[in-house]
Amino acid sequence: MMMRERQFKKGEILYVNGRIPEYGYMVAKGNLEIFDCPEAALSEHLGIGSFVCEFDSFLNNKPLTMNVRVAEDAEIFEITKKEINHFLRNNPGLMLLINKTKYIL
Repeated sequence: MMMRERQFKKGEILYVNGRIPEYGYMVAKGNLEIFDCPEAALSEHLGIGSFVCEFDSFLNNKPLTMNVRVAEDAEIFEITKKEINHFLRNNPGLMLLINKTKYIL
């Protein structure tokens, strides 16, 4: 899988409710937070090692149902929707396992 390392500043928005996502994110340094999302019962920040992706949006080309922003300056690996979908198509057992999972954190 191809991942691209990027630097993000505190306050930058990665996901916006209602938009079609292009990337999944893995946190290498810093924190992300889900906000204004009643479905997510998370108040803690998503730190190192967290993988953030709304799979239903990726697999079915649906709009996002969550908002995610950078809580503190962060180094994040960005993974394209194409790469995630390719990985899941080549690992159908994993796709069946996570297909009912809304968020992977």
